[in-house]
Amino acid sequence: MKIRWSQRLVVAKHRCVAFTALACAWAVTGCVNVSTLQTARTLPPGDQQVAVGGGMATFPELTNQGEVAALFDTMYFGEVDWRIGLYDFLDAGVHVTFPGTSGGDVKYQFLDEGGLAMATGLSLGAIQISSTTSSEDTTNGATDESGTSVTTETSDPKLTIIDVILPLYVSFHVDEALALYASPKYLLRAFIGDSTAVAHYAGGTLGVQLGDSVGLMAEASYLKGLSDSATDTLQYNVAFFWSR
Repeated sequence: MKIRWSQRLVVAKHRCVAFTALACAWAVTGCVNVSTLQTARTLPPGDQQVAVGGGMATFPELTNQGEVAALFDTMYFGEVDWRIGLYDFLDAGVHVTFPGTSGGDVKYQFLDEGGLAMATGLSLGAIQISSTTSSEDTTNGATDESGTSVTTETSDPKLTIIDVILPLYVSFHVDEALALYASPKYLLRAFIGDSTAVAHYAGGTLGVQLGDSVGLMAEASYLKGLSDSATDTLQYNVAFFWSR
């Protein structure tokens, strides 16, 4: 049996579930993290910050797309972020999301006036997905010596997802221990496998930071799909951070 992303059939001994390419695409759209977890202010040169947390991504459009699609309308994940100040008004960071994604970003701060800070930058993220499908050969009556049906494994084509995010960061620092931040952003998502597809998103993040060198960040992000292959995403994140 040949397995394609356009029609993926998983036949197990006790159950049989069909996945279409659309369901597979929906399932992986939440795998690349779009959290912000930072204000517009950059770290001083040499300073470092670590954030550990997690979140939930929901895909409202999937709820009404049938029983199989509804299985993927909510996804949960953990996240670890690390940042370092490179130069005055320039820092960079990397992040790892569980399960299985990674990325990085750079940020340049161009305004810090009266508690208002603004910055821009570039963020990249990626994930590669591959799996092995177990299927039972029932068409030819194949069995082993004990009379049990033979189960074969087929490797599915690999799918690589790459995100390129162009953000703007805006934050208002009420004092050293309280900041409100927003990050409007454009996201280009490329699906690279047997064929290549591109999806476009626009949206943003609203969040709050409590604490200065140690504290908590909480935020909500919404991305609107601008193309047929893009699904709207609503994501919530909470993280504990410390700096030194």
